Amino acid sequence: MVKHSYLKASLALSSILLLLASQAAHAGDPNSFLGLKLGAPLEARTCDQPHAEGTFCLKDPDGPAALKNPGHSNVELSGGPDLDLSYYRTSVDLIDGKIESIMLSSDFDTAEKLKNALTIKFGPPTSTDNLGFPVWDSKNIHVSMGVGRLETVVIVDYKPLKMRAASKTANGM
Repeated sequence: MVKHSYLKASLALSSILLLLASQAAHAGDPNSFLGLKLGAPLEARTCDQPHAEGTFCLKDPDGPAALKNPGHSNVELSGGPDLDLSYYRTSVDLIDGKIESIMLSSDFDTAEKLKNALTIKFGPPTSTDNLGFPVWDSKNIHVSMGVGRLETVVIVDYKPLKMRAASKTANGM
């Protein structure tokens, strides 16, 4: 029984370490998630073009056009780092071609694993939302997590770009 608990704990720890290792390109950068730098242009190719293993590609063949769109656009990504999850989907919101937010969704039973990985990346949650889910808030980053019956969703927002977009909208631009 002790062996089984030890094995289970080792697997959980290795999963968290894999998630963190996948962010190695921006490991010390609090403004990145999943190897994607928030506030920077998204640099990705369509999935039918060669791309490095463990990197994201644009799911939609028309994705490159969205990267150049002025204003707001949403792009679904495929591929990405091995997070040791049964599956996950990733999309990004772009403002003027720069990453404004990253959304990751996975099975509902990955919530604890993702929360642990987010705590290692961003520190302990700074608060909880009105449903009791953890929130990480810093000068530039707002991370929220929600768990439903079927999936866990993590949204990482880059505040400076989000505020600039809100300001443009408020001013009628």
